Amino acid sequence: MRKIRHNHAFAYHEAGHAAVAALLGILRNASVITVASAVKGEGGFVWLSKRPCKRWSARYKRKYILVLYAGPAVSKKLFPGVNLLEESGYYESDMVQAEHLMQFCAPGSWEWTGDLVFQSYKERMWSRAVAIVNANWQAICALAKELAKHKTLTGTMVKASLATHPTRPESVQTNRTATTTRTKRSHC
Repeated sequence: MRKIRHNHAFAYHEAGHAAVAALLGILRNASVITVASAVKGEGGFVWLSKRPCKRWSARYKRKYILVLYAGPAVSKKLFPGVNLLEESGYYESDMVQAEHLMQFCAPGSWEWTGDLVFQSYKERMWSRAVAIVNANWQAICALAKELAKHKTLTGTMVKASLATHPTRPESVQTNRTATTTRTKRSHC
């Protein structure tokens, strides 16, 4: 893999979020993907939903967790030695936010530290995000190049870019048999 300039690393990271969101069907046309603040060393962001998270369905939460993990999965692929949980590090917010959301999704569990059920769920979600990123790597790289060039893209632009590059939508299908059946509690 050719060397990625550090200032383009933000574009790859955010492109991972955006591409996976589009592949999962939760990227709205009006969504904003930007690395404009990365020029000042602040990173970038992907804005997906205008609904408060308390109103998200269980399916949407599962998809959103995969989107949160997609950016760090891209970064880990580019920089294998990076510490994704470095305190106050760039990637920590994605990882912590995903784990917080998973607290309400791990089947049969409400504990997020030291709980084997939760840890297993977290590992499955991370593995799925990595698999989606790997399966769609060329499309993510092309999207990252466009994002680095334009600094800001809309959801419509992301979808148009992905339409011109081969993607593997089958890599993002939800596997309901891999999780425990739902109980009366609203697990994701």
